[in-house]
Amino acid sequence: MKNFIIGIDVSKDTLDFCMLERDSRKKLQQGVIANKEKEILTWLKNLDQENVIVALEHTGHYGALLSWLLEEQLFTYYLINPLDLQRSLGL
Repeated sequence: MKNFIIGIDVSKDTLDFCMLERDSRKKLQQGVIANKEKEILTWLKNLDQENVIVALEHTGHYGALLSWLLEEQLFTYYLINPLDLQRSLGL
């Protein structure tokens, strides 16, 4: 079972992330990294892909590099439809 959930807000230049403990939803870490291959790979190397689930909004080409690298590094990740995300917030 995966023990940590990472939510990522993808933009053109940056990736804002928040890591939560799965059961308690306790915030463990948050930060911002550049949306560039070298920075993403460095960040991913510090994570255990066996214990992490990653979720991000499908933002088209802005999230393509991150998705590709997550796939390449064998992470479990979910691309969330922006409309589903908006509806979940009650809008």
